[in-house]
Amino acid sequence: ILLLPIYYAVKNVLTELHRVGKWKIGWERFFQVSFTELMIGLMLLVGEGKEPTSISGWIMAYLLYLLATSIFVSISKDVQI
Repeated sequence: ILLLPIYYAVKNVLTELHRVGKWKIGWERFFQVSFTELMIGLMLLVGEGKEPTSISGWIMAYLLYLLATSIFVSISKDVQI
């Protein structure tokens, strides 16, 4: 579950690197990916049955993962023809 966003993030960045133009973020896609990953993270947290205060380091790491993959999935280059 956690590797799939990484796959799409890397695939997207590698595809966009070859294009010419300025970088931009597709905000709609960014929020879609963020929301989906947040829901998955909450389901994993609830499924574990642990209190959030006892794993605050893991929560911060997951939030950084969520932010990074959301950005890299949603970035593209503004190609003008």
